[in-house]
Amino acid sequence: MKSFFFIKLFAIVIFTASFIPIFGGAFINKGLTGIYQEEIDHYQGGTTIALLVQAMRFKNTQQRAVFLKEQQALMPFNLKLESIDNLDLPNHKMLQLYQNQLVYNGDNQFLYMILAGHEEVLVLENVNIRSDHIYSDVEREGMGLMALLQRQLERTKRSEWKAMIAQKASLFSFDIALKPLGSFPLNQAQQHKLDKGKLVAISQDSIVRYGSGLNYLLQLTPDSKQVLIAGPIAPEISSLINQYYLLNTAYLAMMLLCLLSFWIWPTWRSSRELLVFIHQHAQEGKAKKLTVRFGSHLNGLHNTFNQMSDNITRQFFLNKMVIQYLSQRLEAPLIQMEKGLDKAEASRDTRMTSHEVHQQEEAINDIRQLSSDILLFSLVQGVNRLVNKSRFNLEDWLFLQQEKLCEAAPKLNLIRVNQRREVSLDSKLMVQGLSHMLAVISNNKLDALNLFVAQDQALTRLILECISDDDGLLEELELLCEMNQQPMSKSATMITSELYLPLFCCARIFKLHAGCLRLNKCQTGVLTLEICFSNATQVSKEIRV
Repeated sequence: MKSFFFIKLFAIVIFTASFIPIFGGAFINKGLTGIYQEEIDHYQGGTTIALLVQAMRFKNTQQRAVFLKEQQALMPFNLKLESIDNLDLPNHKMLQLYQNQLVYNGDNQFLYMILAGHEEVLVLENVNIRSDHIYSDVEREGMGLMALLQRQLERTKRSEWKAMIAQKASLFSFDIALKPLGSFPLNQAQQHKLDKGKLVAISQDSIVRYGSGLNYLLQLTPDSKQVLIAGPIAPEISSLINQYYLLNTAYLAMMLLCLLSFWIWPTWRSSRELLVFIHQHAQEGKAKKLTVRFGSHLNGLHNTFNQMSDNITRQFFLNKMVIQYLSQRLEAPLIQMEKGLDKAEASRDTRMTSHEVHQQEEAINDIRQLSSDILLFSLVQGVNRLVNKSRFNLEDWLFLQQEKLCEAAPKLNLIRVNQRREVSLDSKLMVQGLSHMLAVISNNKLDALNLFVAQDQALTRLILECISDDDGLLEELELLCEMNQQPMSKSATMITSELYLPLFCCARIFKLHAGCLRLNKCQTGVLTLEICFSNATQVSKEIRV
């Protein structure tokens, strides 16, 4: 992975951290705060409704209505009195209501609290819906501050207003001041509203990205001779909000980078290791196996390259074996033929004796056998599965191949036991494998060599009985069985002698036919080699050739 990949990844992370909160923030916040909505509404309106219930405790019905109307003018949300009989609440909430508890209705986000006498209930409607006399969210947002300041002005002497306002202003991040009338430019509607003593709230939407966009609050003082001005609010709040967004974006980007680094680190290490692996193979022809790392997305590729490396190593050993086989076996017949030719050239009599002819024939046969071994090796090493398979009665098939098998092993004795079972064979390849195996066995001292078919319920067995006291034969058969049982990649690395090439080819052919080799040695010196076929089925009486 190049550096440009990580540059693109970093750009994507920054883009995601910056724009997801902007475009998806509303949906995300709604989902996150939904489960806490009751708690939030309790916090915003619970204290207000509790204080109003306490204030109306000793008032009658008419006094409560008048008092609530006065308080409604000061409240940013709607309040009303409701008869207890008109409420439609679940039984458990009605029980809470009669126990003088604050009750929340999640369906409409209303708050309920029962009044003294248990006949009326004070209802605070959804705190997110402003009351009718509040014309904008800007007014709603600023009326609490101005109400507190107005109350402080009413409780303070006029001569101390300036000092008191200055002291209160020091508690806020924006200016609060008393100024003469007409010192702040207002349009006609705003001026008319101010003259009536109402709160004037001015927003600044162009620079604000939060809430209502409140910028200035204006209201006449209690003596109507000065105007109380709070602001500008928007620049200060916007600065704080921007700092928050910057830190939030930075932390979010760092978190995403950390998470992505944990995800990308194993893959990056795997990619670097893969690059080293490829360079080593290109320069040296071999390399250490690739490590499969937890969390890496290149593990599948690593397994493929490891398998490729194993195949290359196996091919290297096989080619090395062929070279050793040819170099060790080809030299003797070539020397024999060269001696015969040199002798014929040196002698005036060009006729050869029968012994010399026999020696030349042996040399030619050895070369022919070498060619056959190499061709068979070339054929079987590139085959992973058999294509030209047909079903044969194994015993009848053996007797059809008797001539070829006896040519490879003249002492071979085929025994008919009338066992009729079918197996799937590639006839040409299987007879070559058996012939080469018999040829290798015949190079040892044999007293007898028998071949016949046996069967049981699950297996069809081709049994070769060798009567011999030659220790070399036992070693060869043990190696043949070991090669057959090992995976081909391992059996290739077992090759250390030129003798093993024919054995390797035979083991490969039997393995392709799903044949399992078993070797048994009796105390009488009889070696029994079993080639077991587990996929045998009952045959028809016809012989398939």
